Amino acid sequence: MTKDMVAKVNKIFKSDKPESLIAGVEPFVAILRNKMDANNVDVELFFRKYENLVAKMRRMEMRDMNEVVITEKAKLLEKVQKDWEVTQGNEDGDYS
Repeated sequence: MTKDMVAKVNKIFKSDKPESLIAGVEPFVAILRNKMDANNVDVELFFRKYENLVAKMRRMEMRDMNEVVITEKAKLLEKVQKDWEVTQGNEDGDYS
């Protein structure tokens, strides 16, 4: 996760709420929270400041994570992964 990626996600969310981006970001935030669910407020809080997001990611300890949460959210992330792949000539990504 780079500062540029976080900025792009925030920019997209300010103007639009693309389903495929939401479908990927909410499970990611759920993993960060170690909870089965995450909503738009959780996403906003985690993505508000890049430095805080990275700090949270660095503090995470896998031994403290709920295996069910990780497994279920990983399945959701795999489903939307193809939508997140940036192709040549589409460097900004098309999340529609």
